[in-house]
Amino acid sequence: MTEVKVIEPFKYGGETLEEGTVVDLPDGVAQSAIDRGYAEETGGEEAPDPDEGLDVGDYMRSGRWLTVEGADVEEGDRMTVEGSGRMDDRFEDEYLVVPVSYQGLEYNLRLGKRNTKRIADGFGTKVKDWVGEEIEVAAIQKYEGVNAKGMILKPVESGK
Repeated sequence: MTEVKVIEPFKYGGETLEEGTVVDLPDGVAQSAIDRGYAEETGGEEAPDPDEGLDVGDYMRSGRWLTVEGADVEEGDRMTVEGSGRMDDRFEDEYLVVPVSYQGLEYNLRLGKRNTKRIADGFGTKVKDWVGEEIEVAAIQKYEGVNAKGMILKPVESGK
């Protein structure tokens, strides 16, 4: 956890954090808020022990990528699609990456084929038509072979 002071109001955990409020946030969420100018670190954390070495796990999960660990995503949480996205081939396979807002912060959400299909079944195959729509975390899946967690996503019907 990282202690931050809110400098620009933003939503987290379903509530609005007001300017001047000092709160403890998960490291990835705190770093995202700091990167986007919503908060500043208070310096309340002790410096890491140099003998333990550098752990870049929180850094890699923070900022632009919405992940289970990096943003404390839970089953039932919802996010809103903010843009039409792009294809990204920096990983082993090609993925669809769409910008989303989640708990008042903006993230990139990497979608594999199964999540993309579920969302397209609800919103259509033109990603530009997804903008403004909500996606819900239907489940958190643990992938034992790679020691990671992932999100099973589903579209939320909007009645548009």
